[in-house]
Amino acid sequence: MNDKIQNFAIVAEKYCQWAESLTPHDEINLNDLLTLLSELLKNVLLIPDVDPSDSDEDINRISHEEWMKIHKWFTPIQFQYDREIFDPHDFKEDEPVTGDLHDDLADIYCDLKPALLLYKNDKTEDAAFEWKSTFGYHWGEHLFSAMRAIYMFER
Repeated sequence: MNDKIQNFAIVAEKYCQWAESLTPHDEINLNDLLTLLSELLKNVLLIPDVDPSDSDEDINRISHEEWMKIHKWFTPIQFQYDREIFDPHDFKEDEPVTGDLHDDLADIYCDLKPALLLYKNDKTEDAAFEWKSTFGYHWGEHLFSAMRAIYMFER
């Protein structure tokens, strides 16, 4: 097994366990959360490029109904909304939009967890492919939005 994939799996598990353990009365240390998100970033960038296996096993995606419940897990966080520029390289559309930290954190969870289940079922390459590809087109953007929102709030 590749150590870099294993290291990412450990951090992904840590993030998922953190999210699953939240209760409405928790006090969230935003610096700890920012550190955890930074660990995800560092470790996903180190995952080697792999091809998915030829397995017919489908990944069990999280439904919208489940996502709605997961979104509520993050209510103990000191803030939810922030302003951001959706695409910092689009100079024609430079109006800020409202970012949603709870949405960002829920989407990260929903992309990490199904692949984590693949990993635990010895589908290491499939999990790595899923983490790396979904980072590239989905949860990476949410990760950066969340990190910036937390950083600016704590500044």
